[in-house]
Amino acid sequence: MKKVLNFLFLALFLIFGYGLYLYIQPEVGIPNFLIQMSVNKKFPIEKSYAVGKIKLSHPKTTLIGDTLIIEAKYKNQAVGDSISGTMTFQTHVKYDSVDSKLYLDKFELVSVTKDGKDIDMQKHPIIRTALGASFKGLEKEPILDLNDFSFVEDIKISDGKFIVYK
Repeated sequence: MKKVLNFLFLALFLIFGYGLYLYIQPEVGIPNFLIQMSVNKKFPIEKSYAVGKIKLSHPKTTLIGDTLIIEAKYKNQAVGDSISGTMTFQTHVKYDSVDSKLYLDKFELVSVTKDGKDIDMQKHPIIRTALGASFKGLEKEPILDLNDFSFVEDIKISDGKFIVYK
């Protein structure tokens, strides 16, 4: 019985010590899987435009430098034709300290593929316009709510990691 109590005391001491260690750190990392789950909640995205509709689904996130890269599958249905492939976007993040929420910012379409081959989006202005409207919707919706963490001052992407500054 004494060994069990000693073990429990040691476990509580270690948990308390780790919590204190995290609390006094000036910056803490956000695990990538948490960002992936937050982005997954925003998908699928469906947008209709004049001659069809496009659906984005199954996003995968990657951090490169100070940007978040999102690669999503798409299916475009337009006037009797249906194409699918992948779209790659890059975005930054913006932390709003007033409402304690993290937003995607400056969404940019990097590449579009069809059957593994790149597509020049300059030749498809209608689709590009529909995607632009989708991006604005994503920028307005928070991807992460940090109301429970009042100590957060800012969040940035640095060296392929999400860093929380407190």
